Amino acid sequence: MGRLESEVKLKFDCGELEGLLSLLESRGLEFRGAVREVDLYYSHPCRDFAVTDEAVRLRITSERWTITYKGPRMRGKGHVKSRLEVEAHIEGGSGEALKEILERLGFREAVRVKKWRWRFSSERLHVTVDLVEGLGCFLEVEGEENALVEAVKKLSLKNAVAVDKTYAEMLMEKEGVMSPSGQSRQTSKGSSAR
Repeated sequence: MGRLESEVKLKFDCGELEGLLSLLESRGLEFRGAVREVDLYYSHPCRDFAVTDEAVRLRITSERWTITYKGPRMRGKGHVKSRLEVEAHIEGGSGEALKEILERLGFREAVRVKKWRWRFSSERLHVTVDLVEGLGCFLEVEGEENALVEAVKKLSLKNAVAVDKTYAEMLMEKEGVMSPSGQSRQTSKGSSAR
């Protein structure tokens, strides 16, 4: 069953990374570990995800593979973004079969996002700090909409900028696969991923 995920994403100076990790623990958030993630975003064989604002992602970590469907974004207060997510997990290394199934159904890898992720949580919030290859450092705060807005204000990161785009969109735009307006440009990889 899917769940509605609400989040705020901020881009910050990577020079503040160590200080931010310490700040989160000092604010009562429990450190849940760091992990290397590789996210494969796929294009659909029959529709353009840039138009429908959907995404299919296959996330690979050392522990498991996770396939996720992301529905269209809904805007909330400020820069709060919400969207339906449906996930399934595959433990161990058998995720290669899932990748093959997607490819045999006509899905094609549109973009690959590689990052280090530090995870924190509290009773009301899930916070991740991401170092994304080719993009820089980001803070994502997930939870109930009012708690998100309050938490972001309390962190008061210097020079942090709210970001409405996904990592996949930012990388595709940087690589020239997607225009800044979100319109896909046809490439050998097919339609864009969101």
